[in-house]
Amino acid sequence: MRRLALRLACALGATACLASTALAQWLPRAKPEDVGLSSDALARIAPAMQANVDSGKYAGIVTVIARHGKLVHVNAVGKMNLAADAPLSVDALFRIASMTKPITSVAAMQLVEAGKLALDDPVSKYVPAFANARVYTGGGALNPQTVPVNSPVTVAQLMSHTSGLGYILFNTWSDSIWKAGKVFDPTKTIAFFADSVAHFPLLFQPGERWSYSAGLDVLGRVIEVASGQAFDVYLREHIFTPLGMRNSSFHVDAAQRTRLASVHAVGADRKVHVIPPDGAQTYEDPTSRFFMGGGGLISTAEDYLRFAQMLLNGGELNGVRILRKETVALMTRDRLVPPQSVPAPFNGAPGYGFGLGMTVQTVEPNTFVPSAAGSFGWSGIYNTFFWVDPKNDVIGLLMTQTAPFRVTPLEREFKKLMYASVSSP
Repeated sequence: MRRLALRLACALGATACLASTALAQWLPRAKPEDVGLSSDALARIAPAMQANVDSGKYAGIVTVIARHGKLVHVNAVGKMNLAADAPLSVDALFRIASMTKPITSVAAMQLVEAGKLALDDPVSKYVPAFANARVYTGGGALNPQTVPVNSPVTVAQLMSHTSGLGYILFNTWSDSIWKAGKVFDPTKTIAFFADSVAHFPLLFQPGERWSYSAGLDVLGRVIEVASGQAFDVYLREHIFTPLGMRNSSFHVDAAQRTRLASVHAVGADRKVHVIPPDGAQTYEDPTSRFFMGGGGLISTAEDYLRFAQMLLNGGELNGVRILRKETVALMTRDRLVPPQSVPAPFNGAPGYGFGLGMTVQTVEPNTFVPSAAGSFGWSGIYNTFFWVDPKNDVIGLLMTQTAPFRVTPLEREFKKLMYASVSSP
């Protein structure tokens, strides 16, 4: 009977078969109604995602929902690579880009718990070049005018994007300096990266405002110095292995390459096409030591759901504790005070603050934000998203490999469909 049931599941579709063999082996499955969700409402998700693929907006989409620690929805639609016509599977590997940041933040908080790092430590304690940090006051990229910092950049400011560091995202004078510095170089190390950017002018005095930055990339180097381990080794030994995240790393090996989803972008014809990933992504070079704490990891839906469930559980998964409950609460509490604020484009809607390495919802559910206040999560530039809703005890995960970021409001669409199925906290 069990073999017959499996054959019937496979006959209903490859996604259902893969889900039963790839995801349910570690996370117990539940019928939606057993955890307070509606099967009929959840059934609307797959066709909605397929419609986004059929319209040419996305090559492929994986969606996952868990509630009360039970997997209730997993689905894959579309292609892994449009050029090769390869179907997307639920065990595909994704460049999670900035969804690396929460993982890096957890690593740092482990070191805080161990007494090897403190949130108010000056970054210069670990990267001495930051002792001479200066703040931009005027001029252009070729002749910036600067003044000394009023106070040192701290570890907490790296994690909360209030350090004043820049990024290459906004086409400003700061972007010009960062591009000219060629610091996102896969042939270098994060030690080189951190030392280099310490000499770039800060956008503002540390702690003065919120601005999305390379702070978490610098934090990767801080973790190396504080722990005495290479960043990739630290993540593997202290996060990935304990949580059973078997497919998360900075590299892919030869056996994994067929599972790595290709990056796609919307072309002039308004359809998606395969494009090369960012040159700083070094997934096929096992010799690279450029471990971007802000955006370098690859992972799977299964692995990231493990990580998210650990956070929802207050730092523990399957009897393995990697953070204290109080530490997770500290990370997922809004730390911003006026005039610090997160602009709506980073979250798709107003009503969010920021904790340590991830955004925190500060408003009650509304038309644009169906999740509950206190929910937290983050996203990646190739349109990967996750959120954890402690009040409703639910996790949502959405994975694509499509640029530009928020090419459509796909995350909001998925959230609305998911919360339409929630019958009670």
